[in-house]
Amino acid sequence: MLQVWMIASPIFYPTNLLSDKWRLVFALNPLTGILEGFRSALFGSPFDWQVIGLSCLSLAVLSALSLFIFKKMEDKFADLI
Repeated sequence: MLQVWMIASPIFYPTNLLSDKWRLVFALNPLTGILEGFRSALFGSPFDWQVIGLSCLSLAVLSALSLFIFKKMEDKFADLI
């Protein structure tokens, strides 16, 4: 799973090499917005606010879902570990 996440994160390639359809699919990865924002700030290129916004939205959804699952399992969590 980590290898797939590494390929799905635009670390070695910018997202502007992808088509618009695939750029939005890759923006569902929360790391994409962080990496593209860092790349834009470092190289002086314009920010792709659509990719950054979609990454922030997916991060918020994943965080809320993770918190919900953790709260649901909190009573039994110590027993599982």
